[in-house]
Amino acid sequence: MASSVRLSQTAQFLTAIMELSSAIIGGVCLILFILPIYLLNKSGVQKEKRRLNAMLALGEKYGLKLTTTDGWNGYTIGLDEHAGKLIYVKSTDEDQREILIDLNDIRQCNIVNTPREIKSKSGTQRIVDRLELQFLYKKPETAPVLMEFYDGRKQFQLSGELQMVEKWAKIIRQTI
Repeated sequence: MASSVRLSQTAQFLTAIMELSSAIIGGVCLILFILPIYLLNKSGVQKEKRRLNAMLALGEKYGLKLTTTDGWNGYTIGLDEHAGKLIYVKSTDEDQREILIDLNDIRQCNIVNTPREIKSKSGTQRIVDRLELQFLYKKPETAPVLMEFYDGRKQFQLSGELQMVEKWAKIIRQTI
């Protein structure tokens, strides 16, 4: 009887060890799966934070205090509501393009949605190829300025850019 109790206790002990080792292996696999996702997300957040800090520093360079800023996919935009000036930066691996606009000189701000047609089995579909803000000056001889918000040749799909361009068009229209 004592040997059968001892065998039963040994079997329970081995079962507990197997369950513990399965839990440890499962936990390690879960960590190995989640860790890269976490690190990629953290890296992206840090990159956006650096871009926004660079935008604030650029505003200071022009003597502006940016009250509203946004950043997305290599683009940043900021507005000094009191001075009525807008800064836009498009950053790529090769270069950085900055635009400073005095909104007091602007007559109109439009959203330019340039579509592209693609053919599929179900027919021809129109998709967004480019999203831009267009600034028309009060002086007709001054050429319009375009600020790119999305370029379908460089990005595979929209990820909030349509809402972003609509948001900024509204902010700018209220300012001019």
